[in-house]
Amino acid sequence: MEDTEKARVSKDKAEKKSVEIDAMKKQINERATKVEYELSTVLPKMEAAKKAIGNMSPKSVAALKALKKETENTRTALKLTAIIDLKVAKKKIVEKVDWAEIKNAIMKEDFISTIKNTKAEDLGDKVTNIINKEIKDPANHWNIEKITNAFKEVGLLAEWIESTVACAHISNEMEPMKQEIKTLNEQKEKVEKEFNEIEKEKDMLEKQFCEALKKRVL
Repeated sequence: MEDTEKARVSKDKAEKKSVEIDAMKKQINERATKVEYELSTVLPKMEAAKKAIGNMSPKSVAALKALKKETENTRTALKLTAIIDLKVAKKKIVEKVDWAEIKNAIMKEDFISTIKNTKAEDLGDKVTNIINKEIKDPANHWNIEKITNAFKEVGLLAEWIESTVACAHISNEMEPMKQEIKTLNEQKEKVEKEFNEIEKEKDMLEKQFCEALKKRVL
């Protein structure tokens, strides 16, 4: 009778752990799905913008590098391009740049490859916030269509900036959720280990119980 009671208790423990594991799996899947969905809405745009810049003809790249001055429609996009370049290339965070710094960024030999290799998470919270503030400032008249009409190649940069900062914003917001998913996975692994140990104990007790019954019959 004592072995039977132990087996029953082990079975109850195993069932409770199984329910706990299923609940954790559901939480993990829900959070992971949200992260993937949020990024899927902007990631393709960023990759398409990077590809468009990477596919610029030598003539277009030369025209961009030959810029003599900024205009009202191109100023913000060029400024933000330089701010991103400084962060990615030199780990330097700035809110303002002058024309010399803008020219320095676009004249670099690796200017296009830097853009192609920049990941949204490279921007970090501070630069993401700086760019968002500049884009949303009515005084800057941010409008990709107008920027493109003013200078096609700068329009490509504007599309890349807008999509990259959108990805960065989501990535930064999702970071706590990613950490939560990691913690849940660690907890799930611990509970699964406990579940397996309980299952082994239950199986052993059931086996002992069956052997005891056989002996009584004999």
